[in-house]
Amino acid sequence: MFIIQTFLTKFLIVIVVIVMKYEGIMMELSKALEMGDYGVYVWPSFAAAAFIISIMLVVTLRSLRQTQKILNDLQEYQEQK
Repeated sequence: MFIIQTFLTKFLIVIVVIVMKYEGIMMELSKALEMGDYGVYVWPSFAAAAFIISIMLVVTLRSLRQTQKILNDLQEYQEQK
């Protein structure tokens, strides 16, 4: 019984230490994300840029597929002649 109590006590201490370190890390991360009050401007700008780049990627891939289809059609047409 004593061994189980000792194990549980050590286990709870380890859990408490992990939680405290996690809270400390989250506080540091929160401060880093705030960027000294400039985070309000930086993160929306970052999100807008990521959104625009994503749209550009989708448009480019669609255009590539259309161009490949046209090229394949032209090659098939030329082979038929």
